[in-house]
Amino acid sequence: MLLRTPQNPQFHWGNCILVTEGDVDDAQRWTAEFSRAFPEADWVAVGLPRSPGDEGRRAYAAAGLTVRRLSAMDAETAPPRTACPDGFQSRPLETNSDWEQLIRMDIEEACADGVYAASAYEPFARGQAAAARELCSRGRAVWLGAFSGRRLCSALGVVLLGADRAGDSRARSREARYQSVLTAPSHRRRGLAGHLIGEAGGWSAAAGAQRWTIVTESDNPAGRLYASMGFRHAEPSFEAYRAPRVADESQDPRQLDAESGDGRAA
Repeated sequence: MLLRTPQNPQFHWGNCILVTEGDVDDAQRWTAEFSRAFPEADWVAVGLPRSPGDEGRRAYAAAGLTVRRLSAMDAETAPPRTACPDGFQSRPLETNSDWEQLIRMDIEEACADGVYAASAYEPFARGQAAAARELCSRGRAVWLGAFSGRRLCSALGVVLLGADRAGDSRARSREARYQSVLTAPSHRRRGLAGHLIGEAGGWSAAAGAQRWTIVTESDNPAGRLYASMGFRHAEPSFEAYRAPRVADESQDPRQLDAESGDGRAA
């Protein structure tokens, strides 16, 4: 299955192939299929229905791809709400400045380990923020932030799935999916993400959601937080991925001018 996202061509997992049948171990076939479908892409993204065997993993590794296991976690009751930690205020993202800070936080998080270049990742981050903001304007999602004064320290979104299939009523959605849980490194382990998860759960429950999903890499420590809030592991999924080559950049993404996008709707 071919998946395209024309409005955000740098969205790697919105422009990928999903293997629904055939040999998942055939790395040569699936990388070639991807290259034919996306000849301009400098990455390879292949969704797999199950884990490749040892031979298949070696084949993907030889092609420069890493096979990762993703863990979907589900809850059938809304995550519990907790008080906002002292010194912070939580609210929806509203202003251009709020969304610009989210973009910068996303860039810093994604580029911290050097896998992505900030200049290459930024168009993707802006496209994602624009899509999120549009969903919020239609009542299909909310993006919440925890602020210290005017500074965004933690953020996440929750999207009502299928809400537009029979119209715009949020009440038609029965499933909510969390998106892009981010916390600045200097503000982690303060309970900010847990607070926002609970607030977003309350918002989506009021909109009619009866099931909540969050996806994380299987070895992500955040899974412990999600489990403590009532999420349970569902069937895992797998992906084979090769990131773009990172060009040498002297500029640290954390030093990007935070004012460069001021006044623009992300």
